[in-house]
This record gives sequence, C-alpha cells and structure tokens, in this order.
Amino acid sequence: MRAPIVLRNFHSYDEQSLTRSLAHHLEIVAALRAADPVWARAVMTAHIRNARAVMLRGGGDSGDSDTPPPPP
Repeated sequence: MRAPIVLRNFHSYDEQSLTRSLAHHLEIVAALRAADPVWARAVMTAHIRNARAVMLRGGGDSGDSDTPPPPP
C-alpha cells in the first residue's frame, strides 16, 4: 500500500517550500471566505503546480513510474 501523495511529498519540502505552502493555504481560505472563485482558483492552481514541482525535484513519484506526468 502506498502512502498518500501529500505525505510522500511533505518530506521533500524545504523550509522555503513549507512557508510558501502555508501561505497558499491561508490565501485559499481567505479567497473562500471572500467568496471569490477566481482568486481561489488562481491560488489553488499555483499551489498544485508548486507541489508538483517540489515532488519532481524531490524525486517523489506520482504513482506508476511508467506513466509520464500530466502536462501543466
């Protein structure tokens, strides 16, 4: 059984990446509270892309190693 991707990815984060991720989380909550879907989507997209970059940089895998990652 594989660990969830969030748990596997977490161990690849350096201090700067963790700080950025926390800022994204806080901003996503702020966008939701403001009922601003455009803002929330923009921050969530940035957050997911950043997490993917950290995962690829850290050597984590996204599942089947024979499957290339999806385009951004």
